[in-house]
Amino acid sequence: MLISFKTERATKKLSLFCSDSSGGIGMIFGLALVPLMLMVGLAVDYQRAVTARTIVQGAVDAAAIAVAQQPTLTQTQRQTIATNIVNANLGSLAKLNNLSVVETEPATNAFHVTASGVLPTALGQIAHISNIPISAQASSTMSSSGSGGSRAGLGCVLSLDDTLADSFEEQGSVNVNLGNCDLYDNSNSNSAALDMQGSALLTARLVSVTGGIHGSSHITGVLAPMTGTRVADPYLNVALPTVGSCAQTNYSTTRSATLSPGVYCGGMDVKSQAVITLNPGVYIIAGGVFNVNGQATIQTNAAATGDKGVTLVFTSLTSNGSTSWPTAHINGGAVINLSAPTSASSAMNGIVVYGDRNMPVGTSYILNGGSTQTFDGAVYLPKAALSYIGGATTTGCTQIIADTINFNGNSSLALNCTAYTGVVPFGTAIPKAALSQ
Repeated sequence: MLISFKTERATKKLSLFCSDSSGGIGMIFGLALVPLMLMVGLAVDYQRAVTARTIVQGAVDAAAIAVAQQPTLTQTQRQTIATNIVNANLGSLAKLNNLSVVETEPATNAFHVTASGVLPTALGQIAHISNIPISAQASSTMSSSGSGGSRAGLGCVLSLDDTLADSFEEQGSVNVNLGNCDLYDNSNSNSAALDMQGSALLTARLVSVTGGIHGSSHITGVLAPMTGTRVADPYLNVALPTVGSCAQTNYSTTRSATLSPGVYCGGMDVKSQAVITLNPGVYIIAGGVFNVNGQATIQTNAAATGDKGVTLVFTSLTSNGSTSWPTAHINGGAVINLSAPTSASSAMNGIVVYGDRNMPVGTSYILNGGSTQTFDGAVYLPKAALSYIGGATTTGCTQIIADTINFNGNSSLALNCTAYTGVVPFGTAIPKAALSQ
């Protein structure tokens, strides 16, 4: 009976509420809804600001590390690098209003980077809050070679793609040995930004990934694999060289030859048994395919005087209103022995392969020469889907930077770059106390 009485009373009250025609209840509810909506709106904008602050902090962290690794540059040069790295790391906040970057160098050799701006609100306009200030700062100290210092900038492999799963991948029985250097992967894919499949093995000083790692038990390093980190493009400031008129068109040879720098329109095709020697300078591959067949050789001119380095630049060939983007295919058994320019006067100093940033993302580059393939310097293909097999020793100087990277065979890389002053260090500073080497 008690339960029945309470139910009947509740029913009557609900009936009275619904039949109330005075509007008082509705008015009270409406007035209460306004501050509720305002609170929800402010909470949404606050969360956006927290996320933005995290992104900006990561950007200035990367910039601070980068400028500290460039102690010989001028203040203006460091300012430019810091600004470019912050902008490159903003991602979805690329349009953050009123961005400013300030970098100073006190006498203590500490470098400070500060970024500030405002984030326009989405719902805060209701409370006349048009924007939220965002700021972040980071400091770093010039890397020291002493026992108490840090060993920074030892990155030798970097996949730049922000979101793609398997942006770095090894399959099958592949064994990659990075010797004294680090691997970085900028993909934020939680499932498997870095994917180790089958019995693939990876040895590195450090493996650091923004997103998730699949097959971490296949990774051996001085330190355990890290996640949640991000590295800026170290060659973002290097501009595409000027492309002149064609020196050669659809170059193809079955014979040995010595070539000079210039624009090679429609690619190059080096047939089996041909030996191509490249005089020092920049070789622009405009459109077509750079193809080196098995048993063919392409090498720098060891007999040249001074800086013997060469750079292969891959860019578009535009004709009849259409654009043709080049690709590269180096086959197994090809002998590749190319080294980057070492002179500070060269715009391509330290870069042995350079890809135009405007090429379509995922353009295929296959550098599968294997143990007879050596690139000394930076292989920089920021928009390419790169397949790589190369290197048999750990005594050279090789950086590999691409949108995505797939090691299809056994490879060994090292970062012994004393002779290559243009090779830009990248990576996270790690206390030497944490390292066994």
